[in-house]
Amino acid sequence: LGGHDGGSYLNDVWSIRDPSQAHVWNGKWELMTGAAPWEKRYGHAAVINIMDAIFVLGGFFADKASGRVECFNDVWVSRDVGATWTLVREHASWAGRYQHAAAVNMRSELFVVGGLDIDLQRHSDTWRSKDSGRTWTVVNSAAGWTPRYEHAVVVDTNNSVYVLGGMSTGDEKFDDVWRAERTCADDVRCDTGKSMVCRDGSQKNFEGLPNPVCVHICDRRIFDDCKAKEVCVVRNSTAVCEDPCKNRRCDKGEVCEVAPSGSYVPGR
Repeated sequence: LGGHDGGSYLNDVWSIRDPSQAHVWNGKWELMTGAAPWEKRYGHAAVINIMDAIFVLGGFFADKASGRVECFNDVWVSRDVGATWTLVREHASWAGRYQHAAAVNMRSELFVVGGLDIDLQRHSDTWRSKDSGRTWTVVNSAAGWTPRYEHAVVVDTNNSVYVLGGMSTGDEKFDDVWRAERTCADDVRCDTGKSMVCRDGSQKNFEGLPNPVCVHICDRRIFDDCKAKEVCVVRNSTAVCEDPCKNRRCDKGEVCEVAPSGSYVPGR
């Protein structure tokens, strides 16, 4: 998709049905369009989601004759293997950039990460779209890794985002690997009558969890203060310990007996 051939910028789209032979010219490449509606560019990013929709995001164009230099922050999509294209967003919320990276997860959320802007400023920000590129929110305006370009971004089956390598200057190249995991701050909603709370891998007893989970307030990994013959109940969205026999009425000749935690009291 597009690029630069050493003499001019391109906006053509080619397809191959045998990816194992993509590096060898064997006559299997098919021209989908010689001139896509998005402007000629290079340094752009392209991803494909689980519905086989192809997205082109950002990129760079310069014309020495006119002096025009532009970094794009547009988003285009093709749903027919690159033959036709639709403009999703002319100006996304992220700054125009090139030699950035993009990725898509199993939820079809799009990510734009790092890159260079028109002033050659290096970025370490991360942006996400949950609606196929129409709207964008910043996930992190300045990540812990050094601002960079020409890096790679991938997403694993747990939807964790990885940043790999890249460079900041010709002399400063990176061979590092960074991982971003979702946390409870990532718009995780736990309902069920306010008896559920969110926990993620950064919290005690949940270390290493790749994605946030909703757990009951009385989950013993969160609240384990009850005595042997008490149970945890939720009162006003708070975990409290109670004697389960306190409000229980027994029939004549019966008594309420509580089995200590971890034991069992057999019936008559």
